[in-house]
Amino acid sequence: MDLDAALKGVTDFWDSTLSVIQVKTPDRSMDILVNGWLLYQTLSSRVWGRTAFYQSSGAYGFRDQLQDVMALCVSQPAMTREHILRAAARQFTEGTCNIGGCPPPARA
Repeated sequence: MDLDAALKGVTDFWDSTLSVIQVKTPDRSMDILVNGWLLYQTLSSRVWGRTAFYQSSGAYGFRDQLQDVMALCVSQPAMTREHILRAAARQFTEGTCNIGGCPPPARA
């Protein structure tokens, strides 16, 4: 495995994801938060890790996850769509959804 190529792939992914929208404010710390950290945290923790300080169960919190994934609709539209469709597949006709929106267990 070419480690330099792997690192470049990861770096390119994060650069392209986090640089889509850039905000400039009078507060440098706000710029750092808005221009990278919040989107990184949403994708790495909420979408991929399925966790947050208020939801550490590993489940897909139906409403919370849908609200959080909207932060990615400009930088990662395909990922956002996939997430919304996955959630919609767990919603019943009457509007309720299975608790936690957990994916079904893997079958052997």
